[in-house]
Amino acid sequence: MRPTKLSRTRSFWVSYAVLALASMIVAWQLFPLAIPLLNLDIELSRFEAIAKAKAVSEELNLAPEGARAAARFAHDQTAQNYVELEGGGKPAFARILEGSAYAPFWWEVRLFQPGVVDEVTVRYRPDGTADGFARRVPETYVRAEATKALDADTGRALAEAHARSDWGVDFTSYAPLEQAQQTRQTGRVDHTFVYEHRDRYGDARIRLRLVVAGDELIGIAPYMYVPEAFSRRFAEMRSANENIAGAASISAGLLYGLGGVVFGTFWLLRKRWLLWKPALVAGGIVGALLGLTLLAAAPAAWFGFDTAQQADTFWIRQIGAAVVAALAGGVAYGLAFMAAESLTRRAFPHHPQLWRLWSRAAAGTPTVAGRTVGGYLFVPIELALIAAFYYATNRWLGWWQPSEALTDPNILSSAVPALMPIALSLQAGFMEECVFRAIPLSLGALLGERFGRRNAGIAVAFVLQAIIFAAAHASYPGFPAYSRLVELIVPSLIWGAIFLRYGLLPTVLLHVLFDLVLFSLPLFLLDAPGAWVQRALVIAAALVPLAVVWWRRVQNGGFSELPESLWNRAWHPGDEVLSDAQSAIHEPATVGRIASYLQRALPVLAILGALAWVAFTPFRTDVPPLALSRQDAEAAASAALAQRGVNLIEWRRFAIPSVALEDSAQRQWHGFVWREVGRAAYRALVGDTLAPPLWEVRFARFDGDVAERVEEWRVSVTGDAKVRQIQHRLPEARAGANLERDAGLAIAQRTLRDEFGLDPAKLILRTADQRQRPQRTDWAFVFANPDVKVAPAEARLHVTLAGDEVVASGHSLFVPETWQRTETEREGRNLVFKIALALTVAAAGLAALVFAVVAFGSGRSDRRAFRVVVALTFGVTIIQFGNAWPSFAMGLRTAEPVIAQVALAAFGALVGGLVIALAFGLIAGVASWSARRAAPALLAGALPPWALGSALAVFAAGLSAAFASLASYNLPTWPGMKHLASAWPWLDAIADGLVVVVGSVVVLFLFAILARITASFTRRWWIAALLLVALSVAGALVETRDVTGAVFRGLGAGLATFLFLWLVMRYDLRTVPAYVTTAVLLDAAHDAAQAGGGNAWVLFALTAAVAIAAAWATTRYIGTQLTSSEIRAS
Repeated sequence: MRPTKLSRTRSFWVSYAVLALASMIVAWQLFPLAIPLLNLDIELSRFEAIAKAKAVSEELNLAPEGARAAARFAHDQTAQNYVELEGGGKPAFARILEGSAYAPFWWEVRLFQPGVVDEVTVRYRPDGTADGFARRVPETYVRAEATKALDADTGRALAEAHARSDWGVDFTSYAPLEQAQQTRQTGRVDHTFVYEHRDRYGDARIRLRLVVAGDELIGIAPYMYVPEAFSRRFAEMRSANENIAGAASISAGLLYGLGGVVFGTFWLLRKRWLLWKPALVAGGIVGALLGLTLLAAAPAAWFGFDTAQQADTFWIRQIGAAVVAALAGGVAYGLAFMAAESLTRRAFPHHPQLWRLWSRAAAGTPTVAGRTVGGYLFVPIELALIAAFYYATNRWLGWWQPSEALTDPNILSSAVPALMPIALSLQAGFMEECVFRAIPLSLGALLGERFGRRNAGIAVAFVLQAIIFAAAHASYPGFPAYSRLVELIVPSLIWGAIFLRYGLLPTVLLHVLFDLVLFSLPLFLLDAPGAWVQRALVIAAALVPLAVVWWRRVQNGGFSELPESLWNRAWHPGDEVLSDAQSAIHEPATVGRIASYLQRALPVLAILGALAWVAFTPFRTDVPPLALSRQDAEAAASAALAQRGVNLIEWRRFAIPSVALEDSAQRQWHGFVWREVGRAAYRALVGDTLAPPLWEVRFARFDGDVAERVEEWRVSVTGDAKVRQIQHRLPEARAGANLERDAGLAIAQRTLRDEFGLDPAKLILRTADQRQRPQRTDWAFVFANPDVKVAPAEARLHVTLAGDEVVASGHSLFVPETWQRTETEREGRNLVFKIALALTVAAAGLAALVFAVVAFGSGRSDRRAFRVVVALTFGVTIIQFGNAWPSFAMGLRTAEPVIAQVALAAFGALVGGLVIALAFGLIAGVASWSARRAAPALLAGALPPWALGSALAVFAAGLSAAFASLASYNLPTWPGMKHLASAWPWLDAIADGLVVVVGSVVVLFLFAILARITASFTRRWWIAALLLVALSVAGALVETRDVTGAVFRGLGAGLATFLFLWLVMRYDLRTVPAYVTTAVLLDAAHDAAQAGGGNAWVLFALTAAVAIAAAWATTRYIGTQLTSSEIRAS
């Protein structure tokens, strides 16, 4: 359909331009009235803040010499939300901004040096007034021995004096509220003092925290206390926003992602309608811009840098993240662009061809020029619509959105500030118009046409795309929760109508330009050195489409009509031809001399491998097994609470096994004792200072008052049914006793005596931390136990009081700061290796994806294998999701509706499971096609193919175990808890057995790729070896955090797998299922031996039975060669 006469007339364009101008005026006038804006005057620039921070640091000697500087502009969003909703409204928050008691916006400048503990963060108000600081000193730091242990009164006097003289703090309106004291191992005593301002904003309070280390003031931090009850009410309100957005995202993933991108791409590929090169180029440009944006943001990223690491680690992480963003983003966006453009080309023949719009023949035509100018002119109309919507709803309906400050100085922290708004606008505009507009409307047209109802299909898709697009943006904070949905319905309908009439170009343009205007506003409202250059870059980016049209018109000497060949209706696919080479059955390969020797030697190698596997595999763990069942653990927890007089019959109860090594803090404790104190000491301390394997039982409520639902009980139960710890979380507003320090300490000491059998006189009080609640006083006491010899660490016990109730008590381990920083630096170095490995695997995965898609599109895919593996994988994925209910339930949030949380997770699992199933189905189809075309060779020796595969798997397991034994493990060995964590362990065991099918097709697929790369292993074999080792190491890293052990184990497994592929598998692919099955069963036997008990071996037997049956079926299927009918059907 060509442009109508109306859209070609001068009067139309004059009217359109006048409407756009009028809309711009309306938007300009209504915007300040419609959008609640903050009167925020930022007088201090980023560069000035850094200069002031360096000056005060030098004056007060706060940071090391030669320190780096990083700055950011921060905002207390929680305080703003509370004040605007419950603390007096937006006028009250405006008064806070104008007052001097508290600044909810501030600059913070970090001065630090990589590898040095000492650092400082200085805080400034927007007007440049100093507003606090936080200095970090080593825990062993002592300025003066004589004054390192001040009492509380002396410490308070010192803190107040320095706060007044050095930082201009006025204590006139403050009153003391809380205090805490901590004694370091060096004898240095640190104090924390909290003051409360007399101003009131509902139940919120302005507070000031002073921190003293020895005899120095090291911290001043103003903040606003917001009641816990509000945070939970706000979370409940926000959950409605998130649920709407989550439902829309899942719907978009199912309908547009699977239906459009995945199924649509496969269908288009089969029909030869897919154009992939220009789409991937466009996706690569967007991905590259996002990657460059991450790199340019490095100056701001320094703010979160851990100084225990070196600067090169920081840069490797930044560059790695940028490369991943560019590659992953480029592929993802390219796929979306590919599906959207190809579907549009098939569905809407009256649209011009998207990828040729800027060609010389197209861009210099009224057709493209009109669509381009039309996109520009609609931006002010859209701004006016949004402004009018907010004006009406906020003024007459009482809807709420947080007040906004149009100026965001953080944008200037980028090395190239213009990159962020340009990249994000292009990504959001192009991606969303393809996914939310082009794909659904094209699918509606094609499906409607398929059933003879094209207009009906378009109508349904037209309404659906508007609802899903609007709902997907509902996650922004606002009340009511559906406000964003209502706001964007009308624009979505208008944009959909524009797409239907004129194609993607005008909708992409207006969306990109609309976002660019909003995202780049701070650049035009803030003055900074070089800001005019960044503004020019934004303007230049915005004018690129117009410039292209103008330049093409100049090249052509004037406007001309769009050639017929550039409309979608002129595009036709080429003919599909399946070559004889693709359909031919491969002749069996001749077994070489070396391969023949190895095949004959496999029985002996298998025996050696079995001996090595038994000798080097750690069948015994360093901790006791968790032999208790979930039901018994829950019963023990309930009985322990009943002894306290607590009856929780009406509460929900959940239980999962707790593994200390999965918790970062506890992993550090266990690792320190294991490596520094010794393995014998470690085994002695597990169950006492260090937690053994536990059942963690949670009691929670999900109905009633949202503030009261924060109350929970958690009980830790050991494998011998003993209760190790009981924790009781109370609502902050619950009334209780207001104990003084000594009274609270007496209760804590009695608890240590009664529950742990320890003499408090032999313990060292390290911390006494006071927390003043609205109607009670809470205390947290920490004691050191010198009788536990773990130097230079320290065994500690903690007792927490809520009023006069002991709500938690237990063990912990204090690990010296120097060791922690050394560990962090080591992990940073390991991270470099992990990033390099991840990029290698990602590149290999991308290449494999391309190989699979091309093979599928060329008809080299086994349809039956595709269907079977999709169904099997999808079923297993859904079963595993349901079987993981205990772990999921432990994380349910009591502030949000349970049904919504479960429903969103379930629908997400369905969509995710289908995507995973389709991916493995694609692999299976290609792998099975390749395997069934290869005629098996006659293997050497007397063993059948399945026995050869099993024998080599045993040898590979032994070799891997032997390699792994060469590594010094940084962590102790713990048993696996996967079956215990499942709701039905027998289902988990069945799923483990069915993994054999997926594992086999993955190995067969990998073989097909490697055979192509190495010309059936006749050249470039080293590429296959390196890739297999990388994949094996990556797989080992997924199972453990011990990098050294994973590298050695992966090296052994990778080399063994390569030998298997080279010398055995390539001659007879029927060996693969047995190889995979044996490897799976050896791992399962290892896990059963570590878990101990008859139940573990019963589950192993179930896994073995299912795995052997699956391997038999897989072997039998790939052993049948493709028939000519199957080849034609593909």
